[in-house]
Amino acid sequence: MNYLGDFATSAVIYIPFATYDKDDGSSITMTGLAVTDIEIYKNGAVTQRASDSGYTLLDTDGIDFDGITGLHGFSIDTSDNADAGFFAAGNEYQVAVSAITVDAVTVNFWAATFSIERSGGALALLKHATYGLSAIETLVDDLETRCTEARLAELDAANLPTDVANVKTDTAAILVDTGTTLDAKLNNIQGATFDTATDSLEALRNRGDAAWITATGFSTHSAADIWAVATRVLTAGTNIALAKGTGVTGFNDLDAGGVATAIWNAATATYGSAGSYGLLTETNLDATVSSRLAASGYTAPDNTGIDFIEKWINNKLVESPPGTWKLYDDDGTTVLKTWTWDSGIATRSKAT
Repeated sequence: MNYLGDFATSAVIYIPFATYDKDDGSSITMTGLAVTDIEIYKNGAVTQRASDSGYTLLDTDGIDFDGITGLHGFSIDTSDNADAGFFAAGNEYQVAVSAITVDAVTVNFWAATFSIERSGGALALLKHATYGLSAIETLVDDLETRCTEARLAELDAANLPTDVANVKTDTAAILVDTGTTLDAKLNNIQGATFDTATDSLEALRNRGDAAWITATGFSTHSAADIWAVATRVLTAGTNIALAKGTGVTGFNDLDAGGVATAIWNAATATYGSAGSYGLLTETNLDATVSSRLAASGYTAPDNTGIDFIEKWINNKLVESPPGTWKLYDDDGTTVLKTWTWDSGIATRSKAT
């Protein structure tokens, strides 16, 4: 069995083979070759291709090619997809010929092997999306657009060796400066008495984690300790000595007038505690005034008559018509009382 090679997808593969006399090895013809005798296996699996479509016997019947005894052959068209997906890139194929007759003997044999764009093979690499010919072509096209005459002229005019030398000189200067001055500056930062065990960042952090948490060097008094001090007597009024409006909120800042107004405008609910002037005044004033009125048979004044006397003195009094006098109300329009005057006897009638 011979390996025919690695083929591109959809290639037509030609497979020749020969038959010989079993006794002396001379070329002899054969019988019974048909496309149904061709079996193809894939990647060593025991299941052969399900279809015989795409197989062709050479020189019509595949036997004694070009009239030469013992030379035979057939072809396989891998573009045939009657068995869907059987022929595909990245696979190996084994071709067998089964049940032909040679020198009166039934013969089965492996005719050939081949691959279709086997993994890692030349064809697969050439067709690779990243490394294949199409990718190379794309890179070449891109390079052509970049390597214009103008850009090549710029590179030709540039003094690249000089520029590279300048970069190397500057780098060397930086290294020298770093080695001579940076160390000194770092020494100044850490100070002359720097001690790694106590002054490093790690040492400071550890001190915060361990020593500082005990509040060494700080007051350890709690709020309860402060309130327990004997001289603290905040509940005594004598200990609060603040100027008016200073430090204490929630009090009304009233002058004398404000105090008087607040007292007179206060509600008449009970004021003061037992025995206070406020409670005494409220209780006695209400009781005494009410008892005096009832005990003396007090008669309320004739407020209506008093009001009329005031109007008689102050309001308009008009004679209209002659002999008739009219007293008007405060509005000067409404007539309150009317009299007639008899001038002959100088007598005024009763008001109506």
